[in-house]
Amino acid sequence: MTTQLYAAIRKDSKYFHQNPPQESLPFPVAIVDTTDAYRVRGNGDFYRLEDVYLFVKADCKFRPINRTSELPTQLDRNDIGGNDQELTVAVELGNN
Repeated sequence: MTTQLYAAIRKDSKYFHQNPPQESLPFPVAIVDTTDAYRVRGNGDFYRLEDVYLFVKADCKFRPINRTSELPTQLDRNDIGGNDQELTVAVELGNN
């Protein structure tokens, strides 16, 4: 079984302005093997892991998997499924 990943560009990223319109957030992505840090492919471009929030879709809600600070202002907490307790970090992703 394959799990589709989704992303939204973090508010503190220099690429934040590249987020698609609200109705398209989060957008589908794939993690690709590259020779540089830009491993998240989606939204017609490549991003670093530290530039995006990653999500999976479960029970018709988007669940964050690398949330470590505030969500982008374009995303409403109800759109991604739940209260602050549900928004805890499940997987901490970082540079290797």
